[in-house]
Amino acid sequence: MFYKLIRIIGLPLFYLFYPHKIYGKENLPKDGNCVYVCNHYAKIDVAVVYELFKKRPNILGKKELTKNKFLGCILKKLGLIPIDRDGADINALKQCFSVLKTGGNLIIFPEGTRNKEGGAVREIKGGASMIAFKAKVKIVPIGMKSRFKMFKRGYAAIGKPFDFSDYYGKKLDAEVMRELDERIRVEIEDCRAAATELSEKK
Repeated sequence: MFYKLIRIIGLPLFYLFYPHKIYGKENLPKDGNCVYVCNHYAKIDVAVVYELFKKRPNILGKKELTKNKFLGCILKKLGLIPIDRDGADINALKQCFSVLKTGGNLIIFPEGTRNKEGGAVREIKGGASMIAFKAKVKIVPIGMKSRFKMFKRGYAAIGKPFDFSDYYGKKLDAEVMRELDERIRVEIEDCRAAATELSEKK
């Protein structure tokens, strides 16, 4: 109920202040049990991805977001799974696998932090790859053309879902992890390029 209320109030305001177009919505899976990955320029990026879900998804985010107890409570109601980025946060990973196992959707910004310089997708961290690989779920790539700015039209594109089935049965060593990370980076970058190309045709 809380998430629905936020959507009813927030989406019209979001479109008003941040007009935008998202291409490729036909690629969105009808069912859950997917990891959504997206490049990351600013805090508003979360709203860009969240608007795709009528049912509340979960999102992996830094634990520092919960330092303020009131804000932390709100964010958890919106599906935040706080993670300690300085070490192996087993509890957070367990929550991620639980979400996927029960048919939920999980959002991850796999660059690990905001790309304040803009432009191409930066090096991918291993979390998204590892989770998708071990959970054996599909990955849905999303690429934003650039940072969304107030009252200027922004663009993003959703790519076709993919998985790591070609790697199932292999040991998840450093080499395999690098290959999986690179696959995610390329898929997001392809979406970013598609958003750029389609926006220039308008």
